[in-house]
Amino acid sequence: FLWDNFVFLSFLWDNFVSGHPWLCLRYFSVILPAGQQALLLTARVLCMFMASAAWYQTHESSAVDDDLLCAPSSTPASVVLAALVVSAISNAVVSIPFALAVLYFARDFVYRDTWTDQDIEAQLQIEKNKSMLLVFGSTVLAMFSVVFCTSFLANVRADDGMKWLLCACLTLIQVSLVVPLIRGLFVVVTAMLSVRHQSDPALRRKARDRLMRQRTEVGAEPPRTPVHELLPLATPPASLPPTPGRQAPAPGAAA
Repeated sequence: FLWDNFVFLSFLWDNFVSGHPWLCLRYFSVILPAGQQALLLTARVLCMFMASAAWYQTHESSAVDDDLLCAPSSTPASVVLAALVVSAISNAVVSIPFALAVLYFARDFVYRDTWTDQDIEAQLQIEKNKSMLLVFGSTVLAMFSVVFCTSFLANVRADDGMKWLLCACLTLIQVSLVVPLIRGLFVVVTAMLSVRHQSDPALRRKARDRLMRQRTEVGAEPPRTPVHELLPLATPPASLPPTPGRQAPAPGAAA
């Protein structure tokens, strides 16, 4: 039981790290360099902040010079719930175009029968142009998001700014913890269920009954039976020695 839990947690941790937006930057990638991944991640998070700030500016916030008595009343539970919903929606909406951008800017293997010097230079120039476009576009988006968020905080009251700050914190928690954990659980549980579903119970029962019959006949620990003798449809390799107590198969005969 403890070993099964250890294996499950080990697989879950591996999938969590591979899908974590910051932890995966430690590993080398031939598809997208770590610097470009970090730049895209920064722009994506800042765009999430900008999207939530735009929602609060149009729905929840009040101007600095507005009367406090005219502000809409809200309970702490409603504030937290609204921040949670806004952070989840902004995460989902912003992640879609950035996922498409990753598919476009990711490097791919290009196969040709023959490569000339002109073809190599043209392919390298295409990759260079895509890298420059990625860096320029991500930098512009990040700077625009920072300017938008700072202007939003400068034109709303302090309590509205705290609502947006709560939403930004929930967004970071979702990006760095909730989404990788859900993805890792989905991958691990799906893989375990598929292996359990694809295994043949009749074959496992046949192998178990054969081992138990050998234990009863010998009266001791059963000898190690090769896999090709447990599976009648397989052909044993010629290099494998015969099992003690069994007759070696004729050359070229199937088990």
